[in-house]
Amino acid sequence: MARLFESLFENADAYIELVKLVAKRKEGVRRAELKVDAILSSGGGRLSKRLQDLKEAGFIGENISWGRSTGEYYKLTDEFCLFYLQWVGSQKQKKFTPDYWLNQSQRPSYYAWSGYAFEAVCMKHVDHIIHALKIRAGGQVTAWRFIPRKKIAEGAQIDLVIDRSDNAITVCEIKYTDQPYTIDKQYAKNLEKKINVFRGKTGTNKQIFLAMICANGLKNSAYSEKLINGGTVTLNDLFYQIS
Repeated sequence: MARLFESLFENADAYIELVKLVAKRKEGVRRAELKVDAILSSGGGRLSKRLQDLKEAGFIGENISWGRSTGEYYKLTDEFCLFYLQWVGSQKQKKFTPDYWLNQSQRPSYYAWSGYAFEAVCMKHVDHIIHALKIRAGGQVTAWRFIPRKKIAEGAQIDLVIDRSDNAITVCEIKYTDQPYTIDKQYAKNLEKKINVFRGKTGTNKQIFLAMICANGLKNSAYSEKLINGGTVTLNDLFYQIS
């Protein structure tokens, strides 16, 4: 990783520091947080320039919650960095047994990383997602999150928001599993809560459709039939050639 960044940027350590800070928070890191924590990029507008450099090089993505014009937050979107920081950087001095990777693939950390990496891939194939969902009225594509200031309030985050020009919004949940994803009772309640918080905090009167982006599809159930009215996207759809 160090060699890669040294080949691209002067003061590579400062860029690596930013990437590591962003990688710590799957839900995204606010600019204000980076301004405090990024010691090597403090002062003189260096933070802004380096964040812009990382965006243009495809290492991070910048998000502003739907319906807002400020409040930037950043996510790591480079698959190599995601893999390196999760599996290589902290393990460089260790020797692995032949079944090491097989054992890792059964651990929660593997599924957490897979989900993060799958989301990064999805964000690079938004056009394919829109095509697979048969959305003909394109518009703004972003993400959304609400972080309450008081613990008694409920927060929520939506992975992908497609604000359509036909007075509707498609909100997408992204899930990676090695089998068709199953919406259970608890997750169904979580989805309903997200939609309610989104509608309440944004004040939108548009019709809201809920879609699922699942690597291996969505298993039919009473909950999926009730909630998923915006369509389903699979991993194959992301790489299907759009005519």
